Amino acid sequence: MRARARLALVGLAVLIGATSTAVAAPASTALEAVGRGNLLAYTAGIDIDQDGMFAAGTPEEEGTDIWVRDVTGATPPVMLNRPNSVADVTPSFSPDGTKIAWASRDTPNGTLDILVKTLSTGAVTNLTNSGSVDERWPSWSGDGTRILYNRRTTPTSNLDIWVTNADGTSQRYLAGKIGDGKFYEDCCASFTTDGASIVFASNRTGQFDIYRYDLAGAGSRERAKYLTRLTYAPWYQGTPAVEARGTVVYRNASDHQIYRLDPFRAPAQAPTAVRVPGQVRTPQGTPDGRGLVFGWRPGPRQALDIILTDRFGANPVNLTNTRVITETNPTWQPKPPRP
Repeated sequence: MRARARLALVGLAVLIGATSTAVAAPASTALEAVGRGNLLAYTAGIDIDQDGMFAAGTPEEEGTDIWVRDVTGATPPVMLNRPNSVADVTPSFSPDGTKIAWASRDTPNGTLDILVKTLSTGAVTNLTNSGSVDERWPSWSGDGTRILYNRRTTPTSNLDIWVTNADGTSQRYLAGKIGDGKFYEDCCASFTTDGASIVFASNRTGQFDIYRYDLAGAGSRERAKYLTRLTYAPWYQGTPAVEARGTVVYRNASDHQIYRLDPFRAPAQAPTAVRVPGQVRTPQGTPDGRGLVFGWRPGPRQALDIILTDRFGANPVNLTNTRVITETNPTWQPKPPRP
């Protein structure tokens, strides 16, 4: 067994040896790539209203779990979180492939905190542990030293973007329309490849669009000159993710497709569509920059599966194919270090 596969399987063995389920292995030739590991993590649950998402704070979100799957089929999938009846959502692999961060309500205060599990030991750390505050959508910096996340201080406050050191120290505001009662949402942030900016979705103009904020302007409030609006559309543009090549993929709700843009050339340079049959949710690039992984369904009111394609949307492989269960928010393991 190759070294990178060995570390991946050791990680699976110690993830809470909880629930697992047998699956057929997909064709390994379609999954071979240099620069990425063998593990895929994602959010799974029953999409009660069949809208293709687990809306925050709803009963359907409270039935979600994080699952980790060996894409070669060598071992069955396992559940990352402890068995519970509360929300576990939005996983994110560390850049060295050895840890997963996610948001969980399985906390002493019953609020969503950012947890991190070390795959080799199964140890879990509550990074934010912030009492009455909800946090979600963690995303690591490329060097593994920082984690972005969303934070809503009260049910009537805006959703802002915060950052913490990877050990949970130095938690601080980074971007967002601070204030109560306006319900601005700044969501789903990720670092650019140079770590000097973040890309996120915001509904601050009444509809979700994609923005870039340069961290030279970081402080207690946003500074307008460091903020760039990257998309202008009359419909939802959301869940952006920075790819290994530096481009950004996101979902366009007008046609339920993936679009790609250059965060430093948009909006002057228009985004391009990545066409796949059916409807897409929460696209992400693979760590090697050669593929895309996303939630997918053939049409409305159906469960989502996790699909892998090349970076242009071709050569699809269905990685989950569970029919009734909806899987979304995929994150692919970067190639882990040799043991």
